[in-house]
Amino acid sequence: MYGQEGQNISVTAPVSRALERVNKILLDPFDLSKWFLIGFGAWLATLGRGGGGGGNFHVPSGSGGPGNMDQAIREILPHLPIIIIGTVGVLLLAFGIKVLLLWLNSRGDFIFVHCIVLNKGLVKEPWTQFREQGNSLFLFRLAINVVILIFVLIFLGIGIGIFLLVYQGGANEPPIAILAALSTLIIAIPVFIGFGIALKFIKDFAVPIMYLRQSTCTQAWHELKGLLKANAGRFTVYILFQILISFVIGIIIFAIVICTCCIAGCLMAIPYIGTVLVLPVLVFERAYSLYYLAQYGPAYDVFGPEGPDGLPVEAQGSYPPSPGPMVPSQGPEPTVGIEPKTIFVGSDRPQYDLGVNQPMDYNQAVEPQLDKSSGSIEIKPKTSDRDDISRLRPPEPPKPPKPMLPSNPDDPWSQIPPPPPPPYDGQD
Repeated sequence: MYGQEGQNISVTAPVSRALERVNKILLDPFDLSKWFLIGFGAWLATLGRGGGGGGNFHVPSGSGGPGNMDQAIREILPHLPIIIIGTVGVLLLAFGIKVLLLWLNSRGDFIFVHCIVLNKGLVKEPWTQFREQGNSLFLFRLAINVVILIFVLIFLGIGIGIFLLVYQGGANEPPIAILAALSTLIIAIPVFIGFGIALKFIKDFAVPIMYLRQSTCTQAWHELKGLLKANAGRFTVYILFQILISFVIGIIIFAIVICTCCIAGCLMAIPYIGTVLVLPVLVFERAYSLYYLAQYGPAYDVFGPEGPDGLPVEAQGSYPPSPGPMVPSQGPEPTVGIEPKTIFVGSDRPQYDLGVNQPMDYNQAVEPQLDKSSGSIEIKPKTSDRDDISRLRPPEPPKPPKPMLPSNPDDPWSQIPPPPPPPYDGQD
């Protein structure tokens, strides 16, 4: 279940299949309305994930050296509590906006996957159908983001504390205090990389598992953890290959922006319109992760068997159908499966040989035989002479005597028929 040794898991094989999926969905045939519908799902699925300006802060460069910086720090220190409170308030406000975007993003993930799987532009149907799964994904991601915020505040507090201790403890050079505060990044960076990888796995693999199982995010994450533990090396290669893919896509988009004199870049910066313009890239990235997960077995394949039109042969979101329970036969006709081995003797009903369900001749008899070595009794057909066959059948009743013909037609007493024979009781 978790990718056995014999399975061929590749990070390059899904590339061609993902490109074919992009062509099938967006270009074969080209449908502009379909682009905008799928683009809306992709836009919801990418809300709050980069792009849109992050606010770059620039430190004004004055002509002064460390002395001016030291003076600036001395002026800031009396107002440090207000600055900290304001910073925390801004972070909380940003976190509230992040919560709203996170909810829309979680619901949009299932819309986008649904459109790619069915090769259709749908919004209302998956929004309603996967409401519970989307809300469960939102709560799970919200819990992770709360933990991330707590770590940010902790590391921020540690950094400020180290800065104050170093600066006020005798090291009057601000660069030394700043470097001491930045030392907390040695611990913070690996922690936040770990959170980023976890969120990446949730988006790429937990969402498809929820889509297939109709389960909660907690159940999908529990199943995904077993898959990750059993294939840690393979998923490490997957992450490295994803970095390479992102690098190549970034170069392509940068080249397009340069070739269009930044016109394409301005259009890509427009919400929703930019998503529709880069929709082939987003469909490729989503399809690639789905096809990679499908290599771990049919239970992880959201596409299933595909027909010539690119649509799944079976209904989406279900396991392969399991065989139903065996139903005993209601009549003497042979059916698929195991039937009771019944031999009808002396009847007009058809008879069947044991174990092969083949019609047996009416006159063929069966005879129990004792196997002395095993002590079991076998019932085998016996086709010997008629004497052996007749002794296995019940005795036939004696035939009634024929009525005596009248000897004298003129005698009225001879016209009376003889009485009928008594009923046969089975004894000779």
